[in-house]
Amino acid sequence: MNTPIINLRGPEGKNITGEFAEDEIEAFFSNFAGWNSIYYNVDIAVPKVSDEEKSENRGYDFIYELFEPLENINQGVIIESKKISDISNFTPSMLAKHIGILKHKVKQVMNYQELYEDTKIKACNVKSFRYAILCYRFSSFDYDKYLQTLEMCKLEETIRDMNFPTIFILSNDRLKAFVELKNYTKDLKFYSRQLRSTNTLQESDKLPLFHLFSDIVPFKSKDGDGILTFDKPSVESFLFIKDFESYYNMNLSTIIFANCNYNDEPIYNQYKSEIEGFENISPIYLGFDMNCSINLKTVFK
Repeated sequence: MNTPIINLRGPEGKNITGEFAEDEIEAFFSNFAGWNSIYYNVDIAVPKVSDEEKSENRGYDFIYELFEPLENINQGVIIESKKISDISNFTPSMLAKHIGILKHKVKQVMNYQELYEDTKIKACNVKSFRYAILCYRFSSFDYDKYLQTLEMCKLEETIRDMNFPTIFILSNDRLKAFVELKNYTKDLKFYSRQLRSTNTLQESDKLPLFHLFSDIVPFKSKDGDGILTFDKPSVESFLFIKDFESYYNMNLSTIIFANCNYNDEPIYNQYKSEIEGFENISPIYLGFDMNCSINLKTVFK
């Protein structure tokens, strides 16, 4: 049985669609990333973090079992989903507010021992909550405006500490790249780094957290080893990919650049020609259209 602190029929549990793009985000993490869903739209009776607060019920969009082999203990991850029609409404103050609320939610469950005794959480052997992912699904996306908002966002408190919440932000720029990765590949598998192995990649059905937000995402498909990169094409980025391939003993057949202008393909291929060993690889150069004008639930099914 679930512990009384988790309520599946509270206000959050009744919010099946609302303003959030929850069905798309759930499809991405459950079906594409392959993560194990623990709870979806639940209210948790959380304790107060400081003496100035009161105990309260908090709504959580998603609680997943984290997949990240470089972490030495099993962790849960909190995922929040926001749907915004027009990116012009996306402001630094809005972002700071959302991050602050999510950070507080993580703090409220980090040391909440009763939560770890919940049947479903205990079944996943979750021992900690430190990470959270704030997902923005824009109907109309402007990458430059998005980056500008991220840079202008001022947070009240930032600390590099193992006991301080770490918030990642997922949005159209990466979601669109993963849509294209799925479309361009068959029999897709992901590679993950191992905690006690310096230069070995392990094949997996799951996408590791750190690769989800890395500049380079190594994968394997029917065509062989591949890399999805969020770096812009340049001699330096091709060199970095070559070094990555050599260090992890990969045999690349596919390189996908997510952030570039496909009209500049001749220039990009000139960069590639300067790197020995890539003669037989024809990189895929994606464009800047990141609106994702398709229901992602149907893509990541």
